[in-house]
Amino acid sequence: MKVIMGASVAVVLAVTGSASADVCFGPGAGGTILDFPGAGVSSSIVVTPQQSVQIQSIDIMINGLQHTWAGDLLMTLQFNGGPGVNFVNRPGVPATTFGDSTNYGANYTFTDAGPLALDLEAALAPLGDNDVLPPGTYFDPGGSSLGAAFAGQNAAGTWTLTITDLAVGDVGSFTNWNFCVVAVPAPGAAGLLMLGGLVAARRRRA
Repeated sequence: MKVIMGASVAVVLAVTGSASADVCFGPGAGGTILDFPGAGVSSSIVVTPQQSVQIQSIDIMINGLQHTWAGDLLMTLQFNGGPGVNFVNRPGVPATTFGDSTNYGANYTFTDAGPLALDLEAALAPLGDNDVLPPGTYFDPGGSSLGAAFAGQNAAGTWTLTITDLAVGDVGSFTNWNFCVVAVPAPGAAGLLMLGGLVAARRRRA
């Protein structure tokens, strides 16, 4: 989170018209990822109206994710019982029948494509059956956009992560999960910050 104080607030807000900050929620409980055809493991995080912010973009952190054969897994985020967004969708499928054989074994952040996110399929491609995907921030080009699904919505409600194994032969688990949003404050709040910065600047010049 970046906090800018004094006259510089006025400069930033005069250019962008708003301010943004990362706001994180959780953790949600972890669980065991059963082998196919077992049911997926689901875990929810509830955001109260008092905590709520307007969403610009969203990142999902899955901590302690352990699973052999990354191509088995479908990862879905659902908000208030609405349609699930498949943000990781069996990397390596349909190029191969069973997907990528690399293993998960670390903390991972999943998000949309951007300058700070690595292409998940490209990162997995040079690895093999005995390799573990390094921890990092990834986007799945075969998955659906989190931003397209949730940008502009109010975060208050129930967010449910579901991880499902869709191929036989491997099991796994994860420790817990969180999600962070880039939140855009209401225009009134931005205006107050800009006004405060201008007043501070004028006082220094007086």
